[in-house]
Amino acid sequence: MLNKIFIGLGSNVGNSLSNIKNAVNHINNDKNCLIVNYSSIYETKPYGNVEQSKFLNCVIEISSLYSAKELLDFIKSLEIKLGRIKREKWGPREIDLDILFYNDHVIESDNLQIPHPELIKRDFVLVPMLEIEPFFEHPISKKFLKEYLDSISENHILNKLKIDLLN
Repeated sequence: MLNKIFIGLGSNVGNSLSNIKNAVNHINNDKNCLIVNYSSIYETKPYGNVEQSKFLNCVIEISSLYSAKELLDFIKSLEIKLGRIKREKWGPREIDLDILFYNDHVIESDNLQIPHPELIKRDFVLVPMLEIEPFFEHPISKKFLKEYLDSISENHILNKLKIDLLN
């Protein structure tokens, strides 16, 4: 069965645009994944209290044969392959790949929480997500994501870039 999945991507170390495009190409070239849709890329202020460079962020929608655990293993190994170095929480990242939604499933384990627990607090995730799925309903609260976006007081988005992720 094909699973409908949304993945958030971010980078602020090295050539962030190249890092994101490389991640997208690796995902799209994997035999178990197909990119169905993708958002614009957004230049954003860093989240959290760590002094660091601006980020580039976007969201992709994929269809995949992977289970949630298999997908997590795949994207974590991809992060390492693309040069991610573990640093402090909310610190700089060569590439960050987060599973935001996996069908309408709710998954809670030691190393995986779906939906991503922090996404409802982050405009740099909600805005690109809503660009792809404007009427997406959160599987736990049953609220539209737009409602969460309307309640966020701190704006992290600086610019929307006009770049095609797949070219």
